[in-house]
Parts: sequence; C-alpha cells; structure tokens
Amino acid sequence: MKIALVFPRVRYPSGDPPLGLAYLAGMLEAKAGLDANIIDLSFERRPFKFLRACLSKEKYDLIGISMMSSMVSAASRVAAIARQVQPDCLVAAGGPHPTMSAETVLKDPNIDLAVIGESERTILELVSSFPRHEDVAGLAYVKNDRVVYTDRRQPIDELDDIPLPAWHRLPMQTYLRTWFQMDSVPGACPGTSVIASRGCPHRCTYCQPTLRTMFGQRLRKRSATGIAREIASLVERYQIRGFMFQDDTFTIDRKWAAQVASEIWRSCPGIAWACNARADTLDEGLLSHLRRHGLRKVNIGIETASQRVLDDIYQKDITVEQVRRSVRTAKEIDLMVQGYFMLGAPGETLAEVEETIRFARDLPLDDATFSITTPLPGTELWNRTKEAIQPGTVDFDYYGQAVYRGQSIDPATLRKLKRKAYLEFYLKPGRLPNLTRHLLLSGGPQKTLLKLRRLL
Repeated sequence: MKIALVFPRVRYPSGDPPLGLAYLAGMLEAKAGLDANIIDLSFERRPFKFLRACLSKEKYDLIGISMMSSMVSAASRVAAIARQVQPDCLVAAGGPHPTMSAETVLKDPNIDLAVIGESERTILELVSSFPRHEDVAGLAYVKNDRVVYTDRRQPIDELDDIPLPAWHRLPMQTYLRTWFQMDSVPGACPGTSVIASRGCPHRCTYCQPTLRTMFGQRLRKRSATGIAREIASLVERYQIRGFMFQDDTFTIDRKWAAQVASEIWRSCPGIAWACNARADTLDEGLLSHLRRHGLRKVNIGIETASQRVLDDIYQKDITVEQVRRSVRTAKEIDLMVQGYFMLGAPGETLAEVEETIRFARDLPLDDATFSITTPLPGTELWNRTKEAIQPGTVDFDYYGQAVYRGQSIDPATLRKLKRKAYLEFYLKPGRLPNLTRHLLLSGGPQKTLLKLRRLL
C-alpha cells in the first residue's frame, strides 16, 4: 500500500518541522511496516508544481493532508491536485480544522474523509481495513449527501506507546538551518522542536474547546525517560545543540516539568532548551531548577495589557501583574524571555491596543510575537463572534489577515498597528545589539527574511 502525507505550509515557512505528520509516518513504519512519503511544501519555490511532480511519480492508495485553519486554501488546492493526478486514491484531511469543521471540509468534492482528533491509531485502522473505512473510529465522510460520523476515538492513554517521529521523511537539514526559536540564545543552534504532552486544562477562548476535542479532557504527558531518549536520538542523528518544547504549556505540572528537565540534563548535559509557559505557572523555585538543567528561554502567552480583554474576551485567567512578575523573575535568573501578544480582539479599543504595544516595548523581553486576534473555527471565540467575521473568509491567517468587520479598529489600521508594535519593540535601543547579533548568525539573514514574511 502506498501512502503520501502532504504538509501544505506554503505561506509562512519556518524551522518547525510538521511533527504531526512525522508521528503518523513513524507509526505506520513501526506498527504496519509501511513507508509513508511526507511531501513537505514548506520550502518549495513552486510548491504546487512540486506536489504535482511528486504525485505523478508513483500511484498512491491514500493521500493524507494536514489541514490547519490558516492553511485551508492551500490544503484544498492540494486535494484538487491529488484528485487530478491520482483519481482513484482516497483523500483524507486531518488536523484541527477538519476536527472542528468536518462538514465544511467535506463540502470539498476532492476530500473523501475528515479525520477527527488524534490520527495515529485512526490511520493504522484505516490502512488495515482499506479500502473500507465505514467501521473505523474517528472519521467523518459523506454518504447519500449526508455527513456520517463514525464512533468517537478515545485519546491514546500512554503517549510513550507512540513511536518517535519519522524525521528521516522530512528535509531535516533545511529545518535545522532555518530554525529560529532560540536565535537569541548563544550556542543553541542548530536545533529543532519537540512535543512532550498533549492537551491543556485551561479555558482560553481562542483555543478551547478545540484542544479538548483534539486531545481529550485531561493533560497527557510522556515519561521523562522517553523524552530524554528522544533528545539523545536527535543529538546523535542531527547534532542539535538546542530544542524547544512546543507544548501549549510545558510548566502546568511542575513536578513533571522538573523531572523531565533533570532527566534530559543527565543524558544530554549542556543541551539548551526553551518552552511555552503561562505567567501563573512560573516562580523562582521552578525556574531556577529548570535553568540549572538547560532551560535558557521561556515563551509566555501575555496576549494583552488590558485586564478587561484578558478576563472578558480571552478568559485567560491570568493578571497583568502576574505577567510583570513572571517576566521579572525569569530575567533575574538570566533567562531569555519572549512574549506572545494578540492585537484586535473583538470589542478591543484603539487605546487598549496602543497600551499593549507600550507594555510589550517596556517589559524586559528579549523577543516578541504580535499576531492579529483570529477566531479559529470551532473555538469559543468563534462561537461568540462569528456573526462579525468577514463573509467569505477561508484562511484564518493570524499573521496578516484581520477577519472581523464593523469593529472599532478597521483591518488596515490593525495591520499598521502590528507593524508599529514590531518596530517599537525591536528598535528600542536596548534591543538593537541583540537584533544585530541575530543578523550575524549563520543563516541569520535568511531567518530574518522568514520572520519578516509574517510581519509584512
């Protein structure tokens, strides 16, 4: 059986590999003895011409497409090319967007199946029962002009049972060269991304209930020894010197986070790493332990300087004062800190956005990311505000596309404010040396251009 897995990231290439598809390929190799080709469009100049050439080389029985809400147009184009080149293949779309919007996805006549939730066991059952799929849990498909959902698939209890990602199916050398998550940390590159847990217990409106639908109600964690083995394997295969946990919040379980850090440091002393965190999970004791065991950068979801927006719109359950305190604590123990910010929440005023820009500029942060508040389909924010979304919106591009209409800040002004936020942040005199050092790094100009694509 021939399988192709397509990653249609054509707009914003980055050094973060598509671990979801790599996990699927790893599962198929280890558990079914099947080689799945990953067709990664991230770095191709003519991605769809490249895709057509790849699909023309051999016949595939199953083509799986990774579909996030920011990639819907590209994923639909992939499905159309797959149907043209391989008219008899089964085309399946998986990921957050099909999970939350299966009926919309299945309106595309080129897509046969929507995969709901985690896909590793679903794809194993799908290939074992191929070409039948009616009894495979975790799917949706169209029958007699009606969308049919199979039984709900339960999340995998033991994440350690999932084989390691099939990195060899990806252009890893390109990813290592373009990875910029820890450029501000001396000596941390080349590096890559790792996932240690799945799920999130918090209720932020821009993420939930998508995360619960994808990954279940509870936070599931890999073992410290399993994670350490993965890092050791990456060091051996690719000589990485740094990595980042892409988990939504690595520091939710303090005891587990400390154990993971200790185990990694024991097996790979000297490795540098970064993680995502919430301001209310960080204190000096935990951060000091993690710092002694390789943590060099922490990324904090700050979102806004407005407590009203945090409470009433995002339901973030943190305070602005907790943000100030966590950033200050991290800097006092010599950690690099990056802040994530969102601009243009529904009902947010111009004064509140300007306040957020000043707040970000004046905090002792080393890096910042500013995105446009975007209600991803199926989230609570979407359910509350979908009537205000621009008609005809297909891609939910939080880097460059404002999707709300009739708000106090028009889309053109919001894009200008985002550029202003980046300029005021990075051109502040104290940050200029760090910006210059980024440019002088190996591959620095190329990485900077990749970042600018998200800004412009």
